[in-house]
Amino acid sequence: MISVLYVDDERAFLDLGKIFLERNGELFLESAQSGKEALEKLRSNSYDAIVSDYQMPELDGIELLKEVRQSYDYIPFILFTGKGREEIVIEAINHGADFYLQKGGSPTAQFAELEHQIKKAVERKRAQDALEESEEKFRSLVENSLEGIIIIDMAGKILFLNRAVGVIIGGTQYKDLVGNCNILSFLHPQSYPAAIRDLVKVAAGTDTYLVTYRAKIPSGEDKWIECIGKKITYGRSPAILLSLREITDKKHTEDRLSRINETLLNLGRDHQENISVLTNLTGELLKADCVLYNRLHERLLCTLAHWNAPPDLKTQDTPEGHICFDVIRGKGSGPLVVLNLQKSNYAKTDPNVAAYGLKTYIGHPVSYGGITRGSLCAVYTHDIKPTPQDMRIIGILSTAIAQEEERSESENALDSLVLETTGVRGQEFFNAAVRWVCNYTGADIAMISELGPDNIAGLRIRVPARGNPVRRHIPQRLLPLPR
Repeated sequence: MISVLYVDDERAFLDLGKIFLERNGELFLESAQSGKEALEKLRSNSYDAIVSDYQMPELDGIELLKEVRQSYDYIPFILFTGKGREEIVIEAINHGADFYLQKGGSPTAQFAELEHQIKKAVERKRAQDALEESEEKFRSLVENSLEGIIIIDMAGKILFLNRAVGVIIGGTQYKDLVGNCNILSFLHPQSYPAAIRDLVKVAAGTDTYLVTYRAKIPSGEDKWIECIGKKITYGRSPAILLSLREITDKKHTEDRLSRINETLLNLGRDHQENISVLTNLTGELLKADCVLYNRLHERLLCTLAHWNAPPDLKTQDTPEGHICFDVIRGKGSGPLVVLNLQKSNYAKTDPNVAAYGLKTYIGHPVSYGGITRGSLCAVYTHDIKPTPQDMRIIGILSTAIAQEEERSESENALDSLVLETTGVRGQEFFNAAVRWVCNYTGADIAMISELGPDNIAGLRIRVPARGNPVRRHIPQRLLPLPR
């Protein structure tokens, strides 16, 4: 149903119009006999269209049109009058009338034409409203998108950018860049050649593809962005739409993982030197003030490798109270992060906290063989909050150190076994091997056995523990060492 305000100072025309225009049931008319009465009705009601005579006392049709256009949202306005002078038509159009229709002739024909013009004007208005609503929704969607969106012309001048781009470049007045800035001004010079090449390809119609650039924002900070572009039409002119997001953290993580991989591939045969290299790498990648690799040895907490350590650092100390000791004995059952160290209990128990003004501690256990053997820790003299990527990095390097320790221990064990059995043969060789196994593992019993020739389920002892002979062995029964 279309609601129409019909304004005419002649009651006969109002009644006639109501009869003809409402007969199809698509229009509903409300009448007013003067321009002032029409304005009164507009204050309390809304209408889809206004039809008005021109010549009326106090307020003619043109003056009513001016009031409507000044005080109300756009409403289709049709001037329906017996006055057909050209200057009236021009004035009506200049002030925003949608149609001008002259009275006269057959009532059926003229009201049919008026009905057609009303429907046409209202349909156009509704289509325009729908388009504006759609555009507003689209603009809101784009403006509030988590992805950065920029539209540039073919020369790189910024035509549009959304809030997410403002977050990336760190500017609250990012809208001021529209029309006043070139996209290249936000890129690091090393990215210029690639960006120009990619923009030329996209402008030529090449399918979209993902690229990475190094950006330089107004604050001077370097950031990395991932970008994809597509040629579009914007404001009836060719343009390029760029969708981008910041990947600085991702890029840094990839670079750090690449550095770790390169380091691991270049480790040598000296395990202690490798541990030192991995400890140094931890400090560089975590941007720590100092990194320590500590182990327990003969009831002391010993620093076996360090990076950027103070010259007066005590490399051996009783373990109680030290944060690293808590990591080793599993007081957190995994990595340990302590913030605000100066306000923690460690300020009293760990002498390094107060001595070096430490504020943040990140520690990771170094474990192999199911036992925690040491701790890799990064410390800071300022407050930081480690990222998940930081914790991943220190975890990888802790595992690498554990592997070096395990390999070193295995090689030392092999060297010890070779030394123990060198120059002996036969029974004495087996006796030496058993003694070595007992000493190395701390076992109470060690045996070298083989399957019996007549009964594969049985066992025959070749050399028993610690050289004490046992002539026969019954399966499923373990004999204790003689005391």
